[in-house]
Amino acid sequence: MDLRPSPECEAFIRGWEKCYLTPYKDVAGKWTVGYGHLMQPTDPIEPITQDEADSLFHFDLQYTADGVEKLIPAQLTQCQFDALCAFSFNVGLGALATSTLRKRINGGYMDEAADQLLVWDKYRDSSGAYLVSSGLAKRRAAERAIFVACDYSGRP
Repeated sequence: MDLRPSPECEAFIRGWEKCYLTPYKDVAGKWTVGYGHLMQPTDPIEPITQDEADSLFHFDLQYTADGVEKLIPAQLTQCQFDALCAFSFNVGLGALATSTLRKRINGGYMDEAADQLLVWDKYRDSSGAYLVSSGLAKRRAAERAIFVACDYSGRP
């Protein structure tokens, strides 16, 4: 396949993730820094520079793109690939790997796959409960618009 995330994909993800140079706990209670970079338990909880945030972003996006390419052998358009990279950057490759979304794409059911993006509008809080997030619902709708219509305008 040999696709790479487009500049529009990068801008889309950066728009949703924002950049925080000081580590914070996300809605699921996980330490995060930069553009949604999940910290490891051994990482120091201290501020980073903008250059470090950009470096982490590019590393995480490349890792995500490589994972999407491995998990989705189906032929994708650039926009479909970008949508899946944006989605996986947010939810993780493990979620994509076990998802009905992946099964629909690899089975050739692109319309059903697009609708599967909308299912991922929940997050797990620190107690383990799944809660609906209006922000995630908006993000998933924007990713679906990229997947089906190459429409990147849903970025905040």
